[in-house]
Amino acid sequence: MKLVRSLIVFGLATLLLACSDSPQQSDPDFRPKDRVAHFSSDSGPLVLIDEAHNNFLTMSGRYKPFAQVLESDGFKVSSNDKAITENLLRQVDILVIANALDRKRQDWLPPYGEALNDHEVEALKSWILNGGSLFLVADHTPFPKTIENLALALGFQFINGLLDKRWSDGLLNIILTAIKMEFSSTRTRPQTHRGTPCQCRSAYCELLV
Repeated sequence: MKLVRSLIVFGLATLLLACSDSPQQSDPDFRPKDRVAHFSSDSGPLVLIDEAHNNFLTMSGRYKPFAQVLESDGFKVSSNDKAITENLLRQVDILVIANALDRKRQDWLPPYGEALNDHEVEALKSWILNGGSLFLVADHTPFPKTIENLALALGFQFINGLLDKRWSDGLLNIILTAIKMEFSSTRTRPQTHRGTPCQCRSAYCELLV
């Protein structure tokens, strides 16, 4: 259990470091290694990566390694630059919509429009109910808001938010302190009960109860 907690804390720290303000880009040198294709090149499922909705993640851009991994497994991967319709979806096994945005957006500031129109949402809902597979990705604000009409139509809701650097720095310090506490041989963490504040008054303890 102690190892599991340590791994969780380490994972949170890694996530915070990865979510910095540095420009996001794919690794130009990435190549899938030691892959064994589960599908032949002529029978693999078709994965369509949407690029028709001002997407932040595209097949030729930041999602290129994702497409490479799929192709190495035998999937047929293609991009889409057209509106989503019933006719389009009939040809697709898996549709990927990753970080779609309302058109002409140049920043993350409100107001937020809708990336998909009502006709596209209805077409997607019907397709999914009839067996279609959608891989829907929405990162920090404004991505959850611009795709909200689709999420609500499918019965769930994204939280439209953003972890400010000031808060993430503070949380990172807490997590790094927690890692030191976890691996320290000179300090014993107080026993706690679920729902009861820890005596050390550390946010780390709250993560574990």
